[in-house]
Amino acid sequence: MPARLAAAGPWVFGVCVTLHLLTVVLWPTANWLLIDMQVYRAGGDHVLHGAQLYDQPVLGPLMFTYPPFAAVLFAPLAVLPVPVVQVLVLALDLVLLYAIARLCLRRLTTARGSELARLSLFAAGLAIWIDPIRITIYLGQINIVLLALVVFDLCGKRGRWTGVGVGIAGAIKLTPLIFVPFLLITRQFRAAAVATGTFAATVVLGFLFAPASSGRFWFGGTFMHLNRVAVPTEPGNQSINGVLLRAFGDGQLKTVLWIGLTVVIGVAGMALAAAAYRRGEWLPAIALVGMLGCAISPFSWNHHWVWPALLLVWLFAKGTSRGMRAALIGFLVCLGLPNAFPMPFQPTPAIVSGWMYAPVTGWFSVHVLHNLWMLVYLAAGIGFARWLRTTKPIEKLDVIRPRSESQSVRRPPKTDSAAAG
Repeated sequence: MPARLAAAGPWVFGVCVTLHLLTVVLWPTANWLLIDMQVYRAGGDHVLHGAQLYDQPVLGPLMFTYPPFAAVLFAPLAVLPVPVVQVLVLALDLVLLYAIARLCLRRLTTARGSELARLSLFAAGLAIWIDPIRITIYLGQINIVLLALVVFDLCGKRGRWTGVGVGIAGAIKLTPLIFVPFLLITRQFRAAAVATGTFAATVVLGFLFAPASSGRFWFGGTFMHLNRVAVPTEPGNQSINGVLLRAFGDGQLKTVLWIGLTVVIGVAGMALAAAAYRRGEWLPAIALVGMLGCAISPFSWNHHWVWPALLLVWLFAKGTSRGMRAALIGFLVCLGLPNAFPMPFQPTPAIVSGWMYAPVTGWFSVHVLHNLWMLVYLAAGIGFARWLRTTKPIEKLDVIRPRSESQSVRRPPKTDSAAAG
């Protein structure tokens, strides 16, 4: 990536955050409620007062859909005023986006110090306006935190505690548990065991602090009740199940197709991620596994699809070639435009939802917009598989200056005569 673009990192981040704050000022009812954060806060309040989490809504008509451990984790939010929590959650999301970009770019590039900071700000600024990231921020959702837990766990310094982040992320929202089979397939057996043990420990903690709710959730089948989340046929359900429900309705044909496609896509997607990991492309591997988890889950909101943000960082680091720059631009256009389309015309909650709820009818809406993230996953998987077949593995890229330039300033190796002298 040219140095002049890296230098623009703080400006890009500042502009993107300012635009986000501008939408909050213009449409505070839609973009500053952080309604999901308030549900988390209400769940934590139920735990503090010993109330049942799953018998009835916890906030207005909204149900608590996460495991009991998540409510235990959210309990501190219940003792803080809502405005304070809103500011804290927004700040945490922005800091985590920067931290994720910095960790990944530090491993992917030779950038260090201020150059690394500017690059990280640039990538984090772009990520803010990816549709699921933006919606996560508006709703006060937990998805960026889950992304950070997995990335810091699997991309940071490896050690005996690797796997703890995956286990905690799975305890908050079950879908990150898909990283356990990924760890097994890639022969990271200790990390898989640590993740499983951590998850089991959180279940025990849930029973200690919320025994009745834990029994209801784990033994009463609460975690399988999709209607507690929303109507499964709505466009917000961006999963294989959602695609089939909208196409065929809820019947035997849909069930057979869902099982078959889940197995086929699950095996193919995990094999592709494992192949990427073995080639040293660890960041796309994690992104593909996270996206696969969204695809095969019975219900995946569009804002659950935060994992492509890792592909953005990877493309950003790979942007030394014309093809990769074109891929990065295409990526931003496809994933960023869904934010812009409804805004000028609908100053309503549609601002939060993006293209999938835009006033478009007919074939394009039903088969493209309503299935946007499944199509993104399929396109990313096919594109990355093709890229793997046609390129050689590269461990680290210099995105601040061309590789040839950085190599030219290195000191030549000592010859035998020089060594003798």
